[in-house]
Amino acid sequence: MRSSTVTVALLLLVVALAHAKLRFESHKGEITSCNSGRQYNVRYSMVAVAAEHFSDLDAVVGLDNVVCGFDKSRLLLEFSDSQGLINFLDNVTLGETFLTSFSKYTTCNGSDPSASGIIIRRVIAVNLMNNTETQVELQAVPARYDEVIQDSDISLGTTGTCEDEIDQPICLGVNTNDCKTAAAPISIYTNQYLNLACSNCFVGFDADVFLTLKMRWFKLHELGAGFQNMQLNAATVMDLNAHAAWSTGIDKTIEAIKQTTIVAFRVGPIPFRFWFELPVEVKASASFQATAEATAGATFNVDIGTLSLEWTPDTKWVLTKPNPTSKFNTVLSGSAEFNGNADFAVVPSILTHVDNIFDYSVTFTPDLHMEIQGSTSSKQICASATYELSLDSVAALHIDVDWLHIHDDRTITKVLYDSGVVDIGKTCVGSN
Repeated sequence: MRSSTVTVALLLLVVALAHAKLRFESHKGEITSCNSGRQYNVRYSMVAVAAEHFSDLDAVVGLDNVVCGFDKSRLLLEFSDSQGLINFLDNVTLGETFLTSFSKYTTCNGSDPSASGIIIRRVIAVNLMNNTETQVELQAVPARYDEVIQDSDISLGTTGTCEDEIDQPICLGVNTNDCKTAAAPISIYTNQYLNLACSNCFVGFDADVFLTLKMRWFKLHELGAGFQNMQLNAATVMDLNAHAAWSTGIDKTIEAIKQTTIVAFRVGPIPFRFWFELPVEVKASASFQATAEATAGATFNVDIGTLSLEWTPDTKWVLTKPNPTSKFNTVLSGSAEFNGNADFAVVPSILTHVDNIFDYSVTFTPDLHMEIQGSTSSKQICASATYELSLDSVAALHIDVDWLHIHDDRTITKVLYDSGVVDIGKTCVGSN
């Protein structure tokens, strides 16, 4: 018992010494933010490092540019004149000054947010450059929220419609401008024997987002995040043009959309960002028994509802298991000579990030299988279709937890849903 008591006392002493030179202050209030017509409300109560220890690079007078080193631990600051550099250095104390950026320098050298630019960095060294009075090199290591926040209760949620804007949820999509229709055809595969093109391929998610973050004595106490009222609208309609009997299989990744910041806000001097990636993979295989043309596939809507995750020291990870409902509309046209089968899948993943706190990804796999046959006697082309929808998730923490739970898994992988094979039915249309 005595050994345990001494260990706890030493841990508390280490934490106290690490923060001994930093002054802390309380913050409490509400913030509203608009995106795509939706109003987001942020409520917060927090004890964190005082504003005097932060330097907001977006607001530094005379600062023209910031360049990151190769390993992103060093920053080159370029000023328009020497006085701007002097004024900046007057407010820098090694080990006690944190650099932040809310807009200009959130990425390194124009790279994507996952490259981790200047969200929060602690200055540990200063090197004045030779033969210049307007540049300085800083060694500034990434700082995490559990270094600068002692206690916090932060929540974010949708509260309604922004004034003078149309009420609509966030739209995250690939090859779509409205989360309802495809923006352009996508070429899948072409050779001398066949041509496959996705004439109507897109993925669009409508959703509201929410976030809850509670910290106690520099450790994560509770995390909750996810999506509400989530809808997946998508289409997988292929143009199949065979010049001979042929089989092929394709696996193609569509370039992800640029990361989309849903909401960004400051609590006191500390910036927070909630952002997304949306990579999409297109899979297609087809087998043709003759020279013919057909257009086949489906458009579909999946009402997902709520997708959320929660972490507490007692419950560990808890991920919701949704019960989606799907509506499919078969698309079919072509010549009565067509005979073959095809498997299509447009596989999107939503990757959700809150900087230095957690990552959460959900992969949606709607596989569509179609047996397509033409009849010269009836002059019809028919398709029998089945589909299978699965949802897989991965969540990972990037923030410290209480020592009692330090050996618990920081990640979780879970299958949220699998519909099994569902028969869509048979569709027949007249020949073109």
